[in-house]
Amino acid sequence: MIHSVPKFPRNDTYEYPFTGRHYGQMGLCISMYYSQLHKIAIQLYYNHLFIYSQRLPTQMADDIPILAKVVSREYHRAAPYVSRVVMYSSAGHEFVHFAKTRAFKRGNNLHKFIISLFNLYFDLVAPSLKSSLKTETWQHETSKNRNLHSWCRKYSSFKVLDVKKVTLPFNITFPNALDHSKFAVAILNLQNVSMPWICIGDINRQERQLLRAGGTMCFASSEVHSVYTAMVPDYWPCIGYGSKTRIFVDNVSL
Repeated sequence: MIHSVPKFPRNDTYEYPFTGRHYGQMGLCISMYYSQLHKIAIQLYYNHLFIYSQRLPTQMADDIPILAKVVSREYHRAAPYVSRVVMYSSAGHEFVHFAKTRAFKRGNNLHKFIISLFNLYFDLVAPSLKSSLKTETWQHETSKNRNLHSWCRKYSSFKVLDVKKVTLPFNITFPNALDHSKFAVAILNLQNVSMPWICIGDINRQERQLLRAGGTMCFASSEVHSVYTAMVPDYWPCIGYGSKTRIFVDNVSL
């Protein structure tokens, strides 16, 4: 299960928490066979988990040593700092999971080091899927945690564009600042022969999140893609990084 709901689930009760009611949330549940667990463990090893409850049977720990490391609060520390793993649901559907470590957290001055930090969506997901993306992540900006805004670079064929709002059936619309979900939708392009990818994960496109480990799970589905595309019709064009400094983005007009 991958979801955006804070403090869920608790280890003393299984109910939807009050912390998940104020903002929009999203979750993805996938049934998998035991044979896929070692792949999940690899990605968790990159994610530098904060574990509040666990129980790992001895046989499972023997079968999957890297899962035992995860439960022991160990995590990946050396290059490469990202991982891409293909796994399959119990029904045989293909999923691609991307994970990044927090290895680039160096130095005390965030802005001094920020141009060398790794962005999950722009630097890993988009080029790997060979598709530009519209991303809906929690753009709840503060003075200490600025939004990254849409990214375009001359050296890359792919853009990552932040959506403006979420539009749901029954005339329900709300801005992305009120949506705590973290998902991306491929922008279909016949020239690039893009696939109808949808990604659901746990990383926002914000400065401080560049310093966090995390990831996203992607799958291709024309039906689901059409629903998600209709939810996020509007996006912000690439206008540079923030309103003053242009560190990340070449000022490319769409």
